[in-house]
Amino acid sequence: MYFLRELYKLKLEQRDAGGVAGVVKQMTQQYPEDLEPLYYGMKLSVITARVETYYRFRKLALMKNMPPNALVLLDFAFELMSGKQYEAMACLDEIKVKFGPQHYYVTLLEYVAHDFLSDDEKKVKQAKKAMIDSIDQYCLKLLKIKYQ
Repeated sequence: MYFLRELYKLKLEQRDAGGVAGVVKQMTQQYPEDLEPLYYGMKLSVITARVETYYRFRKLALMKNMPPNALVLLDFAFELMSGKQYEAMACLDEIKVKFGPQHYYVTLLEYVAHDFLSDDEKKVKQAKKAMIDSIDQYCLKLLKIKYQ
């Protein structure tokens, strides 16, 4: 899995969506019981805003009992990256419920989500990167994925 993780990271840095998808497919075939390939598939779907792919991986993640906190964060990111502000804000309400007393993370997400509405393209790009990086770090830790 170590080499597949590194290849995933490399293909992602090179912005090679087809290459990343190939790595995710290989991970899924070699490690069919792991959540890790499903997470990477969902993350790629968030970045590319591919609806069918996202929901296919999400369904598998539900079947394999991915933690609800990871799912709701990925749902939020997917809706926001797909340009569905209203649906993303509904996800924030669900995040508050799922996270309980630890919903302070929502404040950061609300702030970043607000920047998605900006007319300044640079600000929107920075908001997308901050949101994806933040959710990625949280999910990697939650799923105990060793990613360096």
